[in-house]
Amino acid sequence: MNNNFTPEKELVERIVSGDQTAFKEIFYRYKDKLFSYCFRFTKSEEVAEEIVQDVLLKIWTDRKRIDPDLSFSSYLYTITRNYSFNFLKKAAANISLQEKLFYYFDHYHSQPEDQLVFNDLTSIVNKAVALLPPQRRLIYKMSREKAMNYDEIAHHLGISKHTVKNQLVQALKFIRSYLNTHTELNLCLISLLWIIIS
Repeated sequence: MNNNFTPEKELVERIVSGDQTAFKEIFYRYKDKLFSYCFRFTKSEEVAEEIVQDVLLKIWTDRKRIDPDLSFSSYLYTITRNYSFNFLKKAAANISLQEKLFYYFDHYHSQPEDQLVFNDLTSIVNKAVALLPPQRRLIYKMSREKAMNYDEIAHHLGISKHTVKNQLVQALKFIRSYLNTHTELNLCLISLLWIIIS
């Protein structure tokens, strides 16, 4: 059955009023597209499928909040992107998820052009670090390059642990902002790189 003849706005209006048939049409119209989009970030079929299910479930449960006059596809992709980024944030604190992402990058993103992109991103981060105030830059490098913890850095520099923490937070905030405003490169690579530097 080809559902593409039904105007999207009509389907959305019917979903808002609780029409399950309209929701089913939207589900089959978007599920594969959203999966492909999500997979670009997560690099996991299982996670991508779960996120897409969660997104579409949210559409149904929050249907009363949908504005049929706004772009429904943009709404869907925004939610999917947000869910995907939440997954990546969790991955930053989960060793097994990190290993899965890096395994994917090593084995499937090893084309010369992809490596060049990743190198470019790393270069941009290094430029951002170079722009940090001297003490903040030193604290960041001690934390990331020498793997020193807050107590070790504080003792070495003769400052409080609280100061170390604040300086690192400010450093990461600046680097994130610099990265977001100085590149239009692949979002997935940016996310992977952010996991590395955070």
